[in-house]
Amino acid sequence: MSKAHRALLSLTVIGISVTALGADGSVCIAPVPNATAGTKSLANATASAVPYEFKVTLGDLEPITTSHSESLFIGGLDTSKNHLVVIRQGAKRIASFRLGFQNYGSENLCLWFGPLYESWSLWPMAQSRGKCTCEVSMPSNTSPERTRGEKMPGSRSSVRAAQLNR
Repeated sequence: MSKAHRALLSLTVIGISVTALGADGSVCIAPVPNATAGTKSLANATASAVPYEFKVTLGDLEPITTSHSESLFIGGLDTSKNHLVVIRQGAKRIASFRLGFQNYGSENLCLWFGPLYESWSLWPMAQSRGKCTCEVSMPSNTSPERTRGEKMPGSRSSVRAAQLNR
């Protein structure tokens, strides 16, 4: 067997090993608008008597408080597993679902809040129409030196990272 064939075989085995472990997936949480006064309508979609203050829990990670001004990046998620997503407003659970990356055809997803119907949606980043501003090429935030809410080096100023506490 030639050196080229051995190198190709080695790369193939490495690729299979990495795929078997599950690639790094990410979820970007879009900024949540501030609630406004008045009656909810198409002209005032953000009207709410209750402030839009949410906490998102992804699997066994610590809850992440949403932001009104910045997207929040959660990286290092195993794409081969399903993750339970729980969204709370205060102490009340308002939404929960299982996130399986394979259902979206993407390793990079955008989670966003629609104020008119007060619902949450999860879309592939490529289809998020600018709702999420996390950069897909951002480094994983699983390194020990990352702290909750720290801005990622080289990222847009509107992007924050949430530490993964595993």
